[in-house]
Amino acid sequence: MKPMNVMKKYGAKVFGVFAGATGLVTAANADYMTDIQSSVTTAQTNALTVGGYVLAAVAALIVISLIMKLIHKV
Repeated sequence: MKPMNVMKKYGAKVFGVFAGATGLVTAANADYMTDIQSSVTTAQTNALTVGGYVLAAVAALIVISLIMKLIHKV
């Protein structure tokens, strides 16, 4: 058969199968979206916590270096 005749004969059935499969995939992905959103929120919170620790460590190193410079001057 020529490709155009095949499309005319089976086109609607093929479209129905793909539409059904797409609907199932979309329904399955809807559950994952809430999981992904909660994971991203948790990751943001953890990143802010780690950023705070890094900032505190850098500030502590700066204070220690300033104290060391003051001690060496005396």
